[in-house]
Amino acid sequence: MLAAYAHALETGRAREAYDLLSEEAKKSMPFEAFERMANFATKAGVEGKSQFRIHTPLIRMTKAEIIRAGHALGVDFSLTWSCYEPASDGRACGRCDSCALRKKGFVEAGSTDPLLYATYPPSTDNRPSGI
Repeated sequence: MLAAYAHALETGRAREAYDLLSEEAKKSMPFEAFERMANFATKAGVEGKSQFRIHTPLIRMTKAEIIRAGHALGVDFSLTWSCYEPASDGRACGRCDSCALRKKGFVEAGSTDPLLYATYPPSTDNRPSGI
């Protein structure tokens, strides 16, 4: 994980590097602090070759708001997921916190989640497990 984090920083992908941090680390390190650290602690930042800047247009939106905005933009949500524990066939597990938050977001948005979960068959009510 550390190697992936360092590589993402050195190749100018600060957003991806930030995404590699655990949720707990993100809560204790605001984006601005992460940017300062990336600019101070990387070769590219120290040599002035790059200034890392993280853009977070969705950070203040709820899952439901993100889903509504995605629908307005024509996002195919069957192609998206962020499962922490995917099944061996690549499908989202349907049970982890990330899957539960996604399901809850679709319910709150009044929309059907098109994702086929490994342990949660598609339905019209999208009852989240674990929430």
